[in-house]
Amino acid sequence: MTLGRGEWLLGGATILTFLSAWLVMDYVPGVLRPGPVHQIVLAELMGGAYVLVLPAIYLVTLAGLWGTRWLAPVSLAASLVVAGLSVAWFVSSWEFADTYQSVEHAIAVAALNAVVIVVATVLALVGWRRQSRQTQASAYFTVFAILSWCAFPYISAL
Repeated sequence: MTLGRGEWLLGGATILTFLSAWLVMDYVPGVLRPGPVHQIVLAELMGGAYVLVLPAIYLVTLAGLWGTRWLAPVSLAASLVVAGLSVAWFVSSWEFADTYQSVEHAIAVAALNAVVIVVATVLALVGWRRQSRQTQASAYFTVFAILSWCAFPYISAL
C-alpha cells in the first residue's frame, strides 16, 4: 500500500497527537509509558496544547522535505542525533534511575529506546538506498513517534 503526501502528513500528525496525549491520559509511568521529559515540560508550560507541538513540527518539516532529495538524509541524521542524545541521557541520568526506580525498569526503558531507534535508523538507511519515499517517510515518522512516546524518559522520583 502506498500512501500519498497528504496521508503521511495528516495521518502521521494525527497519530503523533494521540501518542503525545497518551502521556497525560491517566498517566502511570511504566516501561511502555516512560514519559519523555520534554513532553512533561511542555505539558507544564502549555497545558493541553503541548500535544500539538511535535505534530506541528512534523507537519511543517515533512511538507518541506517531501519533494526534495533531503528526506532520507534528514531522517537518518535525525535518528542518529536521537540515538546519540539518548545514550548521553541514560548515562547522565543513570544515578537517578538507580536511586528512584529499579535498575531493571531503567534497563527495560533503555532497551525499548534502543530498539525503536534502531528501527528508525534501518528504515532511513533502507529508504535512502532504495530511493523509496514511503520508507523514508516511515523513518521520519518513526523518529517523531520516538520523540512523542519514549525518548529521554523521566526516570527520576515518581
